[in-house]
Amino acid sequence: MRSLMIGAELAPLLIATAANIVVLSLFGHAPSIISQLNAYTPIVTGIGCIWSAVLMLRKASILIWSPMVWFSLGSALYFCIGALAYPFGSEETTDLMSRYFPVDQQSLEQTNLLNNVGIFVVGIIFALCSHFKRLYINPNTLIDYAHLKRLAFVTLSVGVPVKYLLVLPSAFGLVNFILPGIYYSLGNFTLVGIVTLIILSHKEKKWTWAAVALTLAELGAAVLTLSKQNCVFVLLAVTLGLFIVYRTLRVFAISALGCLLVYVFMSTIVPDARNLLLGGNQDYSGRIQSIKNAYEERAEGNGSEGNGFDDAWARLCFSSAQAFAMQEYQEGREGATFEYIYYTFIPRFIWPDKPVMSLGSQFHELVTGSSSTQSTPTFFAEAYWNAGWPAVIICCSYVGCLFFILTDVSCRCFTRHDYRWLPSALLGIMLASAPADSWFVASFVGPVPIMVAFMVFICILVPPPRVVGVGS
Repeated sequence: MRSLMIGAELAPLLIATAANIVVLSLFGHAPSIISQLNAYTPIVTGIGCIWSAVLMLRKASILIWSPMVWFSLGSALYFCIGALAYPFGSEETTDLMSRYFPVDQQSLEQTNLLNNVGIFVVGIIFALCSHFKRLYINPNTLIDYAHLKRLAFVTLSVGVPVKYLLVLPSAFGLVNFILPGIYYSLGNFTLVGIVTLIILSHKEKKWTWAAVALTLAELGAAVLTLSKQNCVFVLLAVTLGLFIVYRTLRVFAISALGCLLVYVFMSTIVPDARNLLLGGNQDYSGRIQSIKNAYEERAEGNGSEGNGFDDAWARLCFSSAQAFAMQEYQEGREGATFEYIYYTFIPRFIWPDKPVMSLGSQFHELVTGSSSTQSTPTFFAEAYWNAGWPAVIICCSYVGCLFFILTDVSCRCFTRHDYRWLPSALLGIMLASAPADSWFVASFVGPVPIMVAFMVFICILVPPPRVVGVGS
């Protein structure tokens, strides 16, 4: 066994965000340089986040399971690349974002400061936890493939029927009841199946076709739900499986690039497909037809909103939503989304009339007057909207602690190749990889008991692996 302390690896992230906080706090109100600050501070943030993620993976490949790695990469995507849409985007790109909520340079500076404070607090709390509680790994154990086969059987036996017989029909409006949220989490067991099948295919080639077939089926289902995020999560599962097998940053980089390209492509299709679907046939055939029509309209240059690149870049930028939430708080109209915490732990089968947590559509209606789609202000801005800077510090501190706890459990389990924690670990990574598209209670509080329940459920059905050392 050897111990790990994640400190120096997070230094680029912490230094970059701390420097930006100081610069934006001191010079953010200077009209002569505020546009330059809004242009270059996100770049510094992105470099620091990516650098820290790479250093963590180079330190120990098992840290691929750390939500902190994925939070860093997600922050670089949304709060660097996305945030640069205003200073460097075309007029068409900024027009697209301004239709949602117009943002001036001062508001943009406030969102950049908010993002840097949020990232810094999460990172420093994670680093402090690592200082007081070391992570332990044992790199000299082998995979028990019999254990992995049992896990694949259990997760697919649960995930496939739940997703394809309950979750998808519910998403397509084919059922007339509210599906409890736990079923959506159980449906993601199919993603666990992708990871396990990829690892098994490295040992026995006969599993390759099963892994490919399941991946294609999951991608098809994700496309039909018209969800960019669901498509990315499927490729995220593929990335994790391939990285476990090959353990090289090259594989990781190629897979991550694939996720980004899929996100960009879906961003060009999804908005038009959703618009075409409104008021029409929402079953399988209707969705396929709307996707086909949206693609044809884009190919002919008749999309509803700009070109594909403009759409993709604009949808990576959450500055408008953040600026609106911050303005609401500053004008005395505080948010109330944290109130959902009072009943988030009560299962729907106990409280059938529990309110539906449709925060995304409610927020979008508040901003635009329409609830036809969903939007989020990021959990940084949500915290500010509810209670100002103190809430930002408290929420981000909690998230930093949560990320460390999940990392610690992942290291303890996966260093022994005990993959019974895999469903819970994958859920944590999915939440951490999309920091901009998260609501605090729904993403970082409510899933905690679900992770515990998953571990208990899997441990009942799947025995622990045989721990075999290299050379035994």
